[in-house]
Amino acid sequence: MVHFTNSLHGLRFHELMRDSGYKSQIRIYSIDLTQNPIDVSNQSEVEQYGTLLKYKAFDTSSNGRIAQNGIQIDNYYNKDEQYSIGNANMCSVIVSFINDDGYFSTYDWEQTVIIYWDVWDPLNSIWITCPLGVYWWERPTKTSAVVVNARANDGMYLLGQMDYVWPDFSSGLNLAAVYTNIVSNIAGIIPYATPSDWANMILTTYYAEPFDVTNMTRREVLAKLAEIAGANAFISRSGVVMLKPFTDASWRLSPQSPIEYYEIDGDSGPTPIIDINIGEYTVPLIDKFIAQVGQTGDTWVSGSGSNIMYSINNGFLNIPGGSARYTVDGMFGVVSGQHSTSDMVAYVPISLKAYADPSVEGGDVIRVIRNSTTYLMPVFQQTLKWNGAEWLVEMSNSGTQKRTIPSEASRKNYVTEDRISTLERGGGGGADPATVPASASIDSSGLITFDNSGGTALFTLQLPIYNGGVS
Repeated sequence: MVHFTNSLHGLRFHELMRDSGYKSQIRIYSIDLTQNPIDVSNQSEVEQYGTLLKYKAFDTSSNGRIAQNGIQIDNYYNKDEQYSIGNANMCSVIVSFINDDGYFSTYDWEQTVIIYWDVWDPLNSIWITCPLGVYWWERPTKTSAVVVNARANDGMYLLGQMDYVWPDFSSGLNLAAVYTNIVSNIAGIIPYATPSDWANMILTTYYAEPFDVTNMTRREVLAKLAEIAGANAFISRSGVVMLKPFTDASWRLSPQSPIEYYEIDGDSGPTPIIDINIGEYTVPLIDKFIAQVGQTGDTWVSGSGSNIMYSINNGFLNIPGGSARYTVDGMFGVVSGQHSTSDMVAYVPISLKAYADPSVEGGDVIRVIRNSTTYLMPVFQQTLKWNGAEWLVEMSNSGTQKRTIPSEASRKNYVTEDRISTLERGGGGGADPATVPASASIDSSGLITFDNSGGTALFTLQLPIYNGGVS
């Protein structure tokens, strides 16, 4: 029996890739989640209930159904030309299947697919597995051809097809509960285990609907929620829906070493880069954050620099002034890299290609070493191409030395199949209270309670903790 393990910690895939006995393979499992609503992040359940579409093994001449150069994965964590938050971009995969026996002419394209990449560990005689995503097929135009090219999209596609309806706010709901309401009870979508513990999730309690969600999808509301967390909504390769700031990949993938594995020092380095373009300027950190709220007409400012990030008309800020102020402070703490959950840094624009392992994801921060100079690279966009033996990994980011003021016309549209929402600038520029209003109380843990004129608690706010912020 062949054993697989999905343990990533403490292991560097590139070390196995450069071993003289290197072997790897691709496995694609197909499953009808309406009949078997399994936990798609659980590899054992996938292997038990899924159907294995004959895998392609690098070291054999197996009759695998995956064509040579037959897999491409596109990952867009940040599609804008400069660093932005409030994105909910979709990841997709294109697979070229060999169909000489007509298998895919009768295949059920309504199924979900889970993809794994395995590398052989000769020391322990075991396959080490890297998950590559959970996807839903778009039915190919031609399914009787000798080679069938099939595209599939991750769970953001599903969330973009579902209208959103607010839960009952009569007893009060915080943002973590709203997140759970968006992503729960959908086969194949895995909620983050403990959203209430996210340090950058502002736990404002609402007793009424923050904004009108008529004709809005779950994905659009999730994007607004991600912006409030100073992050982007992102589905991990294991199918987990995350609100993810830029995060140092070494802590997730190789905790035994603080240095990531991309180098350009030829064969002396762990992963030689075959092509790289390094910019000649540094994109500075965000040092000022301005939120404009259309419904209330307020403008909230945090920070005092000149490299400004804007939030325009996020309905979750349609809350009494003091709470909005501290929420914006929390957003600024994340995007400026000051919050403990964020590893965002000043960076040089970089694009590179390397034959490397595919475990790095969008939103990771990696280290690129060239001529003994180390660059920190936030990964905005990523394309993985499988050539039957190795992965060609293409990654890039971008940015300007000074950000421009956004206009309605330049507002982001996460993917082409989503509707473009018209966003209104907040008018007027309301007051920016510098202190807790007189109608509020604060305890030693940072919990603020705001009261309405009748003395009844309206909502509470748990302040985030970040360097230089409210403590």
